[in-house]
Amino acid sequence: MYWLGQQLVYAVYAATILNLFAVFAAISDVLLTNYRYSTLSISYVDRRHSISYKLFSLFTLSSILLLALCFALRSLITGKPAFTNQYEFSVSLAFCLLLVNLFLYLKVYPKLLNASLSVLSLIVLVYSSFLNSLPTPAPPALQNNTMLLLHVTSALVAYSTLLCSALSTLLKYLCKFLWRDQYSLLIDRTESISYNTAGIAFLALGATLLFGSIWASVAWGYYWNWDPKETSTLATWLSIGAYLHTRRDQGKLKSRGDLFILVSLLLAGLTFTGNYFFESLHSYGGLQ
Repeated sequence: MYWLGQQLVYAVYAATILNLFAVFAAISDVLLTNYRYSTLSISYVDRRHSISYKLFSLFTLSSILLLALCFALRSLITGKPAFTNQYEFSVSLAFCLLLVNLFLYLKVYPKLLNASLSVLSLIVLVYSSFLNSLPTPAPPALQNNTMLLLHVTSALVAYSTLLCSALSTLLKYLCKFLWRDQYSLLIDRTESISYNTAGIAFLALGATLLFGSIWASVAWGYYWNWDPKETSTLATWLSIGAYLHTRRDQGKLKSRGDLFILVSLLLAGLTFTGNYFFESLHSYGGLQ
């Protein structure tokens, strides 16, 4: 059975190749747009008939289904949700990014954001290919499948939407730099996406902290230990909250609020890669 689980790695490689094709399709969709005379978000009626739109949808959906199948079979083989090491978390994060990207694409959001998310999910999948893909057992104290599913799923939703929010913010400044204020509609759209996805990330990361505290109390006997990953997750949550607060301000704070979402991105990156640098109670989820 574990041999079969290892063979599922090849299915992840196939999903990575499909994601690469989706990147090409998304970039083609961007390049085929006349930036000077049209917005970067054309109507669904026009877009659904383009070849690049159909190819992107096909490749992205195929990659999503393949990764979902890998997750289901790997979880069935190991008897627990496939979240217990850095490899499995990375593949699951790429899956969530693809889901977010496909949703935004079908809702006719800016093409540059779709292309950026496609590239990001590809980077995560390529990163996962360098990790140890062998299934690893969780420590006895953490063999709680329900809490594992709740805690890690909420973290995946949080980080995938946070990445989308940060990318939207960066694209807003890119558009301002390249086209000044000629694309006010696009800039407003990216601001809206950034704010809304940050709100989802804030709620999901709050749930991550809540489920993690409950699980820690059951497994280790205390709710909080100022573990490096716990601390960085809390700092990320507070930074997202600061961003949401400043965005509601109508004064100077609003224009400076974007800094908080970029700080949140850096803190999330520190949390994701923390096992490279710090000794942590979460080392079981890191490099095996």
